[in-house]
Amino acid sequence: MSRYQKIFESNSFTALDDTTRSLLVSLQDGRLSFQQMREMVVMARDFRSWEKPNLSALLSGDTLTLPEQGRAFFGLVRERWLSYKKSGPSYEEKASTSRRSVRPTHFSDPTRNVLGPCPVASPKTLCCNLYTIDAALGCGFSCSYCSVQTFYSPGEAALDTGLHERLAALELDPNVYYHIGSGQSSDPLMWGNRAEVLKAQVDFARQNPNVFLELKTKSDHLSPLLELNPPENLFLSWSLNTDAVVTHEEHGTASLERRLDTARQAADSGIKVGFHFHPMVRYQGSFAEYQAIIAEVMRRFSTDEIAFVSLGTLTFIKSVLKTLRETPSKSKILQMPMEQQAGKWSYPYAMKREIFQAAWEAFGPWRDEVFFYICMEDPRLWEEVLGWKYENNEAFESAMLAQLRTKLITP
Repeated sequence: MSRYQKIFESNSFTALDDTTRSLLVSLQDGRLSFQQMREMVVMARDFRSWEKPNLSALLSGDTLTLPEQGRAFFGLVRERWLSYKKSGPSYEEKASTSRRSVRPTHFSDPTRNVLGPCPVASPKTLCCNLYTIDAALGCGFSCSYCSVQTFYSPGEAALDTGLHERLAALELDPNVYYHIGSGQSSDPLMWGNRAEVLKAQVDFARQNPNVFLELKTKSDHLSPLLELNPPENLFLSWSLNTDAVVTHEEHGTASLERRLDTARQAADSGIKVGFHFHPMVRYQGSFAEYQAIIAEVMRRFSTDEIAFVSLGTLTFIKSVLKTLRETPSKSKILQMPMEQQAGKWSYPYAMKREIFQAAWEAFGPWRDEVFFYICMEDPRLWEEVLGWKYENNEAFESAMLAQLRTKLITP
């Protein structure tokens, strides 16, 4: 049995095209280490996802049976792979914007914890101590970078029919303010009021005026929420990205223009809005495109309508990287240089600083009137980009709650 048998039986290997699989099998006598062979499969999968020429296009000879040829070929492939990551993706070609059809099922589990801490919280990064509500398990959108697909089956979603009762049973201190978000496990607007999950959350906000309930969305499905006449302590936030990222990587979501239009409609209805520039993706021409969005946001909205603005970028845990590489759809999201930071994989520190600095400079006119924060990042980035940082998560949480009280509650 080949020492690479475990690799050859993996999903990553079997999903490759016949030519590439045959080429990799021919490398068995090339004296590659187990780790090098595994890296070859990863790089081959990345070439496919990034729509780059496959491994055979890099061949200069007819055989790879000699040990020195195998090792040399590995070096050539890795050099090309790194060059692609360094340059970043290009999104010049057209992409499909078709919406994936997902029919959610219903479930009720009285033992399920409906409220919990933000699932991406880390003691190594500054966190606002957000709590989250999982009104639905699984999302109907198909963002290529999303960790939801790691925890739930792609193309499947389930709505909690007992959400109203479980939210009503929560024991919250009436003398404490809470920032609670909905949208970590599924988009909170895309399902409308099916199974009355939206009504359950609106009623929860209305019955708990000390809760600032944030519905974080990439949807333009606003009318079901407006029909429920949400209270002032409920606000909406939109994740914004460039047209290139939306069309190539955020499949099924509302376009950038529709998100901005819907946010404008919400603000016109008296609902405060927030914007998450998260994840910001570095690609050819991205800086200018993000700056254009920022200018458009400042043109369309006044600062008194804005709850906050956040900045963030791509971060992955190891299991998500594995899942993304096993996904059959094409994506260039991993065509990026990565290093490990705070237990996750992301852009190198200097590159992150450059991404955030460009956005912060573009937001110059709003800096003194809007609450800004960098989501789940090294505190040093706060100091080097924004010019300040909070000493700990509790200080960050206190500042955010004070801002939300000022913006959301009528004096």
